[in-house]
Amino acid sequence: MSEEAAIRLAAIDTGSNAIRLVIGRVYGTGPTRFMKREASYRIPIRLGDDVFGTGSISVQKADLLIEAFHAFGHLLTVFSPTAVRACATSAMREASNGLQIASQIRQATGIHLEIITGEHEAGLLFANNFKDEGLDPQNTYLFIDVGGGSTELTLMDKGNPLSSESFRIGTVRSLQGQVLESERERMKLWIEKMPRGIEPTLAIGTGGNIGKIFDLAEHASMDQRISRKSIKDVLDKLEIMSLEDRIRKLSLKPDRADVIIPAGRIYSQVMKLAEIKDMIVPKVGVSDGILQELFGKVGSGE
Repeated sequence: MSEEAAIRLAAIDTGSNAIRLVIGRVYGTGPTRFMKREASYRIPIRLGDDVFGTGSISVQKADLLIEAFHAFGHLLTVFSPTAVRACATSAMREASNGLQIASQIRQATGIHLEIITGEHEAGLLFANNFKDEGLDPQNTYLFIDVGGGSTELTLMDKGNPLSSESFRIGTVRSLQGQVLESERERMKLWIEKMPRGIEPTLAIGTGGNIGKIFDLAEHASMDQRISRKSIKDVLDKLEIMSLEDRIRKLSLKPDRADVIIPAGRIYSQVMKLAEIKDMIVPKVGVSDGILQELFGKVGSGE
């Protein structure tokens, strides 16, 4: 495929801990078409620091966010994608001024930032095709996605979501001590009420933190599986290290080094409550789901 004829798609994920731009490129023709990531950019703007403490996004963070979208706008000009979709999750949807800032971003950059619900966020994660992860379509799985402000849980049976729920339990929120005990209890009850007879055999974990925990695990398997015990072993190692040592010795990004421990605890807690021993870590996120939806509408040639 010539550079001039290349079909590209772009996804922007505005999370509670960082903002990401991912570019996907479509290859092939007709039914054999497929898409691969071509480029990815991440800017560590932690909107959750403001929102989960004060309920709104500060002027300073809003200005940084607009500048980030300006930068993404320049990159979009270079890549010239056929379609672009930008979504915002927990922090923006809880911010009292979230809609106002989304409007400012559109006026300043021309990019429409869509603030999505927790259920929609979980749905985007299902837009990914996990057939390459060796999943048995006849099995039942518990899908766990932990972000800065929320955790999305979805029970999947035979490839279809049976039930899904979003909980205000996230890494940045945990660091700030803003997770309510009532929310933890609500998540526990949701897990306990999963339909009997179709209990999940495996968890599927998404998010940058579980991907990094997988990389740090000594006993993670080649088929992208990690046990609950291995997650605990990684957490035990991280908890005795200083923040600086996590950055220097483990090469963690500064805005990853502090949230990785609360993230690991959430994954581990969910797995324990659901009595699941192993998790598959496909290393995909909301941005990948956005790309897959765009591919279904544009890149597939429909």
